[in-house]
Amino acid sequence: MAIVLSSILLAAATGGSASLVGGVVDFLAVFGGGALIGAIIGFVAGLALPWLDRLPGAALSLAVAYGTFVLAEAVLGFSGVMATAAAGMALAGIAPSRGSLEVRELWHQLWDALDYVANALLFLLVGLVIGVALLVEHLAAVLLAVAVVLVARLLAVVPTVWLLEKVAHIPRVGVRHEAVLVWGGLRGGVALALALALPDDLADRDLLVALTGGVVLATLLLNATTVGWLVHRLGLDRPSDADRFLTAIARLAGVRAARAAANELGPPVDHEVWDELSAAERRAHEEIERLDVGAEQGYRIVVGCGLHAERTTYQALSDDGLLPPAVTRTLLHEVDDEIDDLSMLGTRHRLGAGRRDRRLTDRMGLRLLRLRPEPAGSDPTELAYAEATARRVAAHRTAEAFRLFDDLPAIRAETVERARRTFDSWEAAAVAELDELDTRSGAAAGGLRRRQADTLARIASHRELAELVESGALPAQVLGGGGTAQVDRTRRRPGVTW
Repeated sequence: MAIVLSSILLAAATGGSASLVGGVVDFLAVFGGGALIGAIIGFVAGLALPWLDRLPGAALSLAVAYGTFVLAEAVLGFSGVMATAAAGMALAGIAPSRGSLEVRELWHQLWDALDYVANALLFLLVGLVIGVALLVEHLAAVLLAVAVVLVARLLAVVPTVWLLEKVAHIPRVGVRHEAVLVWGGLRGGVALALALALPDDLADRDLLVALTGGVVLATLLLNATTVGWLVHRLGLDRPSDADRFLTAIARLAGVRAARAAANELGPPVDHEVWDELSAAERRAHEEIERLDVGAEQGYRIVVGCGLHAERTTYQALSDDGLLPPAVTRTLLHEVDDEIDDLSMLGTRHRLGAGRRDRRLTDRMGLRLLRLRPEPAGSDPTELAYAEATARRVAAHRTAEAFRLFDDLPAIRAETVERARRTFDSWEAAAVAELDELDTRSGAAAGGLRRRQADTLARIASHRELAELVESGALPAQVLGGGGTAQVDRTRRRPGVTW
């Protein structure tokens, strides 16, 4: 928004017309046009993800980011930044169901590195362009600008938070968090890039550059260096009882995993190792017994862990090639909506209460998705079978995950049992749906089961080969030589598996 508004104001300052209505129309056209172009390009680019390995996937993200900017900004006259942002959001929404895990991980690494390098180069440029003499010359104006920015931040944050609490019914933010939001309003790369991009013949350009550079330096030297102290003084860096409880549970899980790994080594295991593990387990239990998380926090902990376990299962099934992209999107959006509801509603949340309506909407979306090619089965029976299978597996794994909360004094047993019964009922419903599909489809359902087993066998084979390659027992070319070794690249392609 800042970049679009800056472009409109700059056009007015260099001789163009400026009016409230015209400015609003220009803003909507430039902003919305860029977003639309970016969303279309990002969506189309996402369709190619099932065919791409790591490096071509990285090249695709680079081409989409910069190509979308150039097309929207230089060719069509829209906002290049909005086009790039919209393309990125479209790819991010499609990637979990169509892109491989390797491609998604490389994207995160690539863009973290590019972001760091771009910011470093930008501030190096600032140091070369904005000298101390320029700041000293306009010192009074810079100090006034810093004060204005802080007051503007206050006037923007407080009413917005109040409005969201009243209208959107978000959990109460509180004065302490609002103070951090106000003080943490740092200025940096975008503002400096806009200031340095001003034309040289613009009146008072040096003043605008000095004001921007002064505000950026003030927020980096003052706000950025003291926001940690402010958070500590306000007590916001102390973990809540719920955080401490989850940490203790994680330590218990870590102890169990360590014991299992030690048992795999076989006897004898050093007694000191067992003593350390027992001591860590005892400390975790003592921490849990001391905590009183309350009914609302206990509900959030149990249901939240269950929903995240469910989501992890769906994503893992998709990454293993066992879910069509359309079904993956349906399931991930469903559980993401419920996670959002839990964070907003707390104990007023009812597990699964909104899923029936959402599933109806998502099924309508699946019908629309069948009108265009999907990289895995578009047959209605295959989609229904894949969805029911995923729901059964996820419900079963989630119900099993609730064992972690058994016999923990800080969590009410009825909270755990109610959540477990809900997921058990979902598993039973999925099994019933699978039985119905078996009865209705007959030989077709048997073929689906065989294809599922074949996919699982291919995945297991590939993993074994990958481990041998990593250990040096096999050459790396084995993974590119065809057959089951290529399952990581072929499992999402049309006609290979579902």
